[in-house]
Amino acid sequence: MTPRQIEAFREVVLQGSLTAAALTLNISQPAVSRMIRDMTEEVGFALFERHKGRMRPTGPALMLFQEVERSFVGLDQIRQAAVQIQQLESGRLRVAAMPVLGSFLLPEASDRFLGANPTVAFHIEVHSSPMIVQLLREQQVDIGFVQSDMVPLYVAPERRIHFDGPCVCAFHRDHPFAEKEVISLGDLDGESVIELNKQSVINRKLNTLCNNHGVNIGRRLQVSWFQLACNFVARGHGVAIVDLLSATYYRDPNFVYRPIQFPINYEFDLMYPPISSVNPLAKSFVEEVISLMPREVSVQRVEGY
Repeated sequence: MTPRQIEAFREVVLQGSLTAAALTLNISQPAVSRMIRDMTEEVGFALFERHKGRMRPTGPALMLFQEVERSFVGLDQIRQAAVQIQQLESGRLRVAAMPVLGSFLLPEASDRFLGANPTVAFHIEVHSSPMIVQLLREQQVDIGFVQSDMVPLYVAPERRIHFDGPCVCAFHRDHPFAEKEVISLGDLDGESVIELNKQSVINRKLNTLCNNHGVNIGRRLQVSWFQLACNFVARGHGVAIVDLLSATYYRDPNFVYRPIQFPINYEFDLMYPPISSVNPLAKSFVEEVISLMPREVSVQRVEGY
């Protein structure tokens, strides 16, 4: 049985016609008929029967077709891989980030990167930190930005860049806090504080500090990520403790923030895949990201990475 016979068999099943199969394969109809006849002799059972002017596969032929389709799916995957490799040769970068970075800083960094690399195929997606770690492990992305406490222990120092930045207190411009230069933990007593989700490091740190110092805060609103907190703040629905990046890049005239006097930082890491070599384009993109970081955010990395 030849590959060409199998291809002809597949097309006749799909098209229901010898003529249509011949057109698809760009060969003559007699050539298709001959290949089907030869294949029928080889397999030892009828492949098709004529029904109302069409070629209808027999039961055994349909079973054989299922096996043929599996082979063709494999070939399609090989073709897709070849296209991806071709893109990689001409330049491709895949980035995954937490919502806080994907919504604020990375769009600007991406704009700069694409301006300097107009032929590069660029893909960016936003996920939770655990999902990003999984994508990195499976080598589905070249760079991942994750919450620091989610970085697996097996990640080598040269495979990550650590960022550590302060948090700030955000509030509506008409809030009494606007008269203050800095916000203390005691200032939050009795305030309605917009909570981040229970998994948030900032949320856990704030709750611990409040419990230890007897500060009672209202918790009427809970949101899943920083941009939502900023949106509610700008509409006067409370105050929020957010990372400096979100506060710096959030654009709304009603949104104001001040430094805080209590120790809450926001830490995240840039990670490379744990096995494969670092994509050279990734380093260029990383430099754009670092250049946009507020000066208050510290950057720790192994030299050369």
